[in-house]
Amino acid sequence: MRNKNFIILFLLVFILRVHAQENHTFGDVSTAELEMTECPFEKDANAMYLFSIGEVICYRDYSVTFEVHKRIKIFNEKGKKEGDIRIEYHGNRKNGYESIVGLEAQTVNLVDGKPEITIIDKKSILSESVDLITSAKILSFPNVRAGSVIEFKYKLKTYGIPSWFFQTTLPVQLSRFQTTIPEEFDYSITSHGNISLVKSVRTDEPGKSQNPNNLIRTMTEVPALLSEPYMSSQTDNLTSIAFKRVSSGYGAYNDTWEKIHESLLNDDDFAKQFWQKLKGEKVLIEKAKTYKTDAGKIAYLFNEVKNAMKWDGTDAWYTMDGTIVAWSDKVGNSAEINLILYHLLIASDVKAYPMVVSTKSHGKLNIGLPSFRQFNKTVVYIPVDSTFSYYLDATDKYQAYNEIPEFMLNSQALFVDKKSKGSKIVFIQRTDPVREVSFVNAEISPDGKLKGSAIISSQSYNKQKLVEKYKTDGEEKIKTFIKNDDSNIKILSYAIRNIDVDTLPLLQEVGFEMDPVGSDEQYIFLNTNLFTNLKTNPFISESRSTDIHFGYKQNYLLTCSYKIPQNFKVETLPKSINLVTADKSIAFKRVFGEDNNQISMRVSIDIKNTIYFKENYLELWEFYKKMFELLNEQIVLKKG
Repeated sequence: MRNKNFIILFLLVFILRVHAQENHTFGDVSTAELEMTECPFEKDANAMYLFSIGEVICYRDYSVTFEVHKRIKIFNEKGKKEGDIRIEYHGNRKNGYESIVGLEAQTVNLVDGKPEITIIDKKSILSESVDLITSAKILSFPNVRAGSVIEFKYKLKTYGIPSWFFQTTLPVQLSRFQTTIPEEFDYSITSHGNISLVKSVRTDEPGKSQNPNNLIRTMTEVPALLSEPYMSSQTDNLTSIAFKRVSSGYGAYNDTWEKIHESLLNDDDFAKQFWQKLKGEKVLIEKAKTYKTDAGKIAYLFNEVKNAMKWDGTDAWYTMDGTIVAWSDKVGNSAEINLILYHLLIASDVKAYPMVVSTKSHGKLNIGLPSFRQFNKTVVYIPVDSTFSYYLDATDKYQAYNEIPEFMLNSQALFVDKKSKGSKIVFIQRTDPVREVSFVNAEISPDGKLKGSAIISSQSYNKQKLVEKYKTDGEEKIKTFIKNDDSNIKILSYAIRNIDVDTLPLLQEVGFEMDPVGSDEQYIFLNTNLFTNLKTNPFISESRSTDIHFGYKQNYLLTCSYKIPQNFKVETLPKSINLVTADKSIAFKRVFGEDNNQISMRVSIDIKNTIYFKENYLELWEFYKKMFELLNEQIVLKKG
């Protein structure tokens, strides 16, 4: 019996070891892989990862070797873009503690039934200095075409265990992540996505004690993460795991927010810039001090910096060349521009704080994983009272000083204050809904033509997007935009007001006429969904893999008045209706009225939540489907 148990144990260990050491030899591309014409579990994919393998070995000095090996199959012409690979790492002169070694890459094609291998010459692998921290290796694979297999591998020398993404924007046949970590090291793990589908296998040597840190985690047939309407960043949604060291005692490692805050206060490319005097600043400061309120000072200095400086397109929490150089050249990254604004504000006696944030595209701040890598921008924070604070980003030419930048909504950020005790983490949200109001007043002629006027009032982010479109695309294109590309509508007159007034909504005054659609001598058909951005339902798919992030509460109001011809009467008038979700977070209300050849309509839509979870998507989908059917119902008039 004892021998039998030993044999069973040996076989079990052998199976696990074989599983852990599956053969994915670099260059060993099979004929079957080369002959593949489609992804077996996502037929319409343009390319797929045949495998994505990562292995971490952590040493007792906390240094880490992270070995990566990936193989991609190209199915068609659209998939050829996957032959351009960019590998970013922290290898530059500021905190440049990472390096890439052993980088190999090749393209394999099937030619006359045999594999043809094209190895990328290492001299053609480009190295790029992205910023003070980030470097990149850029690979452009040769001879990539439909049917190609490309693969690459490298080792990253670093400290701390890198995050691993089981999921990508391509389907993945096999994703495998192996960790070998000293048993005494204690890590906590945070995850995103369907981590419950990941299978784990221990890799301990036979006869040795179980080390919980030595694991192979695998996921097979991983679906691609596709872009969905109102989705947050890919980083927030991709199935992944991240590691945080719980205890170490290793030097001054920034493993708490307190240590990160302290490091910021001692950083030459951040805190040292607070007090740098700028050429000509005295004039600005003296002018700012003539304003009697902080709001006046903030508005003045924000607009001065926003209009004077050109953003170079780079987001960073630290400066590159410093605020003095940036101010002199009138161009800088986000930290340089916003720290210039911060300096001028505090010199003008406004109690402001620099704040490091993560933009929406970069991903939400994970409080459980303190790290500088989570930040990619510096802004200015000015708390006023318990109900209102300013969040200033002067890199955006269309941003208003009194609006929270949209990329910061429903996120957390760290502000820097040497004197303040306690947590420096702030949750950022807008509590008031953003309003969009349209008034339409028109007359219907006997031939079915509609002629009248409309006033469109746009607030907050709606205003910001319209102003940007107006200033970048011009008046003609914004006319096309507000009529939703409807060729039956002709704009007769157009005026836009309050473009540069941050405290007032944008007003668009439109004179228009609309040709009849489907009308004849007996009937007139009128669609009343005019001059709104509610023409197209964003939620047409019946399934959803990510949560819905509206960002802010929304309120729409459409009021219309139509005078009908004397020789016509109403044949069909859509019903007045209230439509509400089960949790009452979204309400659609429509009221129709008829009196003395006049038809009136009032539609209101209230969206009270900023986030809707994917588990409740079906109800939201059904609600939106019904709501857009109601929005596009027609009034029918009959002659006689």
